[in-house]
Amino acid sequence: MAATFEVRGQELTVTDGNARFVQVGLPVYSERYGRLIDFDTEGEEWARNLPGAYRNGAVNVYAEELSVVAAAALGHAVDGPALAQSARQAS
Repeated sequence: MAATFEVRGQELTVTDGNARFVQVGLPVYSERYGRLIDFDTEGEEWARNLPGAYRNGAVNVYAEELSVVAAAALGHAVDGPALAQSARQAS
């Protein structure tokens, strides 16, 4: 696995792997905004749209929205839902 990270608002926390694989400057298309955005525009929306940005097969990205209950069960501070990301290089 290249990196696993969580995004809550504008805060990104790498929970496993190497932070260099998390390209916060990478623009992704957001249906919600109808345009390209980056992490600084809206971190959680950017993270939700990462899987679509990595459709080339070199990297596989999975996004999972964590509920407040699930985040608490994982031992994370809970003040609202979080978005967990996992990126893997294709073998």
